[in-house]
Amino acid sequence: MYRIAVCDDEAEVREQLCRMLSELLAEMDVPCRIVPYASAAELSQTLNSGEESFNLLCLDICMAGKNGMELAQEVRARDGRVDILFISSSDDYLREGYSVQPIQYLSKPVRRDEVETALRTALARVRSVRPLSIRAGNRTVVLNAEEVRYVESWEHGVLFHMEDEVRQFKLSLTETERLMPADQFCRCHNSFLVNMARIAEIGRQEVCLTDGTRVPVGRRFLREAQDRFVEYLNRTY
Repeated sequence: MYRIAVCDDEAEVREQLCRMLSELLAEMDVPCRIVPYASAAELSQTLNSGEESFNLLCLDICMAGKNGMELAQEVRARDGRVDILFISSSDDYLREGYSVQPIQYLSKPVRRDEVETALRTALARVRSVRPLSIRAGNRTVVLNAEEVRYVESWEHGVLFHMEDEVRQFKLSLTETERLMPADQFCRCHNSFLVNMARIAEIGRQEVCLTDGTRVPVGRRFLREAQDRFVEYLNRTY
């Protein structure tokens, strides 16, 4: 079941988007649940309570009270997997929005073909979960690459910093780098690999992740990390 939250304080826009999404998913033969919200505060309460979880959040940016950008920042700080689609009548937040890794921006009035393109992008991401197979002694451990925020060299192995835990394996960072999807992970330091899907900003001395974590950047890795991140953004957006 593909689950979508549509949050917009304009009833007409909210109903139109819900209708478009429902029709498009029916045409794609994708079972779905679409829940409308009239405010960011209302959706935030649902997410915080754990009553509902969603694959895709469709957020109007300019709303009274808490706006869609503020909600997206709160969500992204604790969840790197949910997809975010921004809807706005203004492009004032375009630059700021990259920090939360939205799949797309749609301008009002929304068009059906643009909604379809955004929806297909979101569905492709769900369907392309990448498993990582890692040998751990006599066992093979399977991890989801999307859930790895960054990897750190530690003593005689590596630490996988996941969303909710840290896993340790007896591998070198070089061996680990060969295991990771090259189009998603890059070396930013002699001791760190980072998931580019989790990067909010690359500075001269550190990478800031979407959850606020800061990872050091080595001087000899800076240029390549910046170039790889730009390539990643160009592919994604």
